[in-house]
Amino acid sequence: MNHFKSLISRTLGLLSLSILVPLASYADTGNAYITNNAPKPWVVLSNGSTYVKFNHLLTVRVMARLKYNTGTAGRVKSWWARPVLTRGYGLGSTVAGLNSLKKSKSYSISSRPKKIDKSLTFYVPASKVGPTAISMCNSKANQLRKQGLSNKQIFSVNREVTFKASLAKSVDANGSGSSSALWQYYPPYTIKVRCAKWAGATFPTAGGFAPNIRVIKATMLRKIIKTTTGVCKVKLTTAISTNKPNALIRFRYKSPSKQSKIFSVKTKANKIAVVIHTWNIQNTASPFDGTWIHMAGVNPGFKSNTVSAQTECMKKGPTGLKPNPKKNPRLKGPTSMTR
Repeated sequence: MNHFKSLISRTLGLLSLSILVPLASYADTGNAYITNNAPKPWVVLSNGSTYVKFNHLLTVRVMARLKYNTGTAGRVKSWWARPVLTRGYGLGSTVAGLNSLKKSKSYSISSRPKKIDKSLTFYVPASKVGPTAISMCNSKANQLRKQGLSNKQIFSVNREVTFKASLAKSVDANGSGSSSALWQYYPPYTIKVRCAKWAGATFPTAGGFAPNIRVIKATMLRKIIKTTTGVCKVKLTTAISTNKPNALIRFRYKSPSKQSKIFSVKTKANKIAVVIHTWNIQNTASPFDGTWIHMAGVNPGFKSNTVSAQTECMKKGPTGLKPNPKKNPRLKGPTSMTR
């Protein structure tokens, strides 16, 4: 009797388990992912001031795997797959023009397989992926410039950006599980791009191959502006004379213990650029330390004359310069620049 009850209990248990098994267990299963790329890494070259060339002829390769299993009842009628490349640095936009790389296959009724397992190699045109790789490297260089790095500092070492690669796919199959296929998730594959260091002996200006741009003279004039509220302003006007028109000049202001961020200006047809900066003197927000100041070239290198940064305000701050009154906190420098 006990044996009979035990048999009934096991039978009911198995029946309950079969009812609880989700329908998903009968679904088709699939895997689609990027496995490799070649060559490694992809390389972008510079001219010492900007990244200009994707250093690969014709194509680069992306390898992938596509697997699909219909179980016992279904058959695969057709499939297709293609790579998807997304910027891994900066805006995450997708590389356009890769639809033509799609690989596909259709099967006749008599030859439809129960499962597929495909190793795929895609030959990606350099003309499609190169511009995005160059753009990412230049975005990285621009970010480093904002941090105050010079061309020499940026382009004297190898830097890295990446693509995120995945596999777009579709499988057309019949059978009970085809309508609810379960695809295994895979994170995007990382393709490394080397923003190669500049191998040249000199670092040209950011405008291109022009290492022979020279600043002949840089003359700075200072004007102290006092207001009725006691706010101190210093206006610096600097004329930069070069040996070329339309020359890009990058510079900053320096005092013995402080310096500004990097600015840039282009010379006019007369080979001269006039730069005007006006600061509201604040002990922590300007390049003035209360002694002397000059303009220093970042690219090309030069130095202007030195002018006094001393002012005669109502009260002096810790560095010898009077800070802005507390009632006027919005004033920050630099406040103007002509280019």
